[in-house]
Amino acid sequence: MTAVELTSPFGPTRLSRQSAEDLAAVMKAVADPARLMILSVLLHRGTDGAHIEELVAALGFLAQPTISHHAQVLVAAGLVEREKVSSFVVLRLNRGRVAALASVLMPGGRS
Repeated sequence: MTAVELTSPFGPTRLSRQSAEDLAAVMKAVADPARLMILSVLLHRGTDGAHIEELVAALGFLAQPTISHHAQVLVAAGLVEREKVSSFVVLRLNRGRVAALASVLMPGGRS
């Protein structure tokens, strides 16, 4: 999945079918407790990000192949970026994409 522009279902115009499918795909990516926990770890790691082994240690209950799978889903949704550094793959939160998702869900900020 490529990172498409997200459109709010709560905006002033009706959501198109394509926009609804794009938004649903991103929301499906975060609709898993393990993925939400990965996003949380990456958020708190800041710009340093984390490699898979650090996520395994931080989460404590998921094996490396499982975390790798969940990370790939988040990368495909555009919520996480990956960068090869030496022999490791570093994962970082795509803060712009996460902010876009938040603004889609809550247009105009907090209430």
